[in-house]
Amino acid sequence: MSFLNKLKFWKSKEGILSELPDYESPLSFECCLPQKEIIDKLKVINFVGDDKPNILLMDDFPAMVDLLANELKRLPKMNIYKDFNIYAAVGEYAAFQVQQHLEDHKHFEQCFNVALLDITLGGILKGEELDGVDVAINIKKCNHLCQIKFITGHTLNQKNPEIFKFSQKFKKFTKLDIDEKIDIIDATGHDQTIYKHVIGKNDNRIILMHHLISEYYKTLE
Repeated sequence: MSFLNKLKFWKSKEGILSELPDYESPLSFECCLPQKEIIDKLKVINFVGDDKPNILLMDDFPAMVDLLANELKRLPKMNIYKDFNIYAAVGEYAAFQVQQHLEDHKHFEQCFNVALLDITLGGILKGEELDGVDVAINIKKCNHLCQIKFITGHTLNQKNPEIFKFSQKFKKFTKLDIDEKIDIIDATGHDQTIYKHVIGKNDNRIILMHHLISEYYKTLE
């Protein structure tokens, strides 16, 4: 058989199976892809007592979680590390960490009062992929008063198929638009128009996190 004819033969399914005994089709690995078997527990960044409210930070990038945790120390007129427990879910399986925590701690006191959630994470477990909107929905089922903002580098362009998917999922559960805007007076006394549910990764996170915590305190009034 000429080289050209062999090449044509190898390209066929029959040729691959019969002429290349050492060749393994990628399809043969379909059920053998690595799966994470053990979901890490949430990282405890700060703990001051079971009677204190809980903040959740979730992002697939550890550096982003560290940045948010440090910025919480700088919120004006607030002592977050004295008044809140702070937990972190980090990595591509962060959403599954939160889901496992909520399943293991079903008491209201152990749910979250404030959450800063990355939207896109990427981890797939047993064929399931969870994103930040899924986590927000699960948290709201535990504590409907939890104040949540999504931390994202995405622009909220509804023509972006991925953002449209997140937006529709969020609206289906909350009846709200993820790109809703509101007018606020920020911690410095200035008027601002901000996204109600989203903090961009390039926004002034300290000011916007201060507003988020202030909204939590309003739920206690």
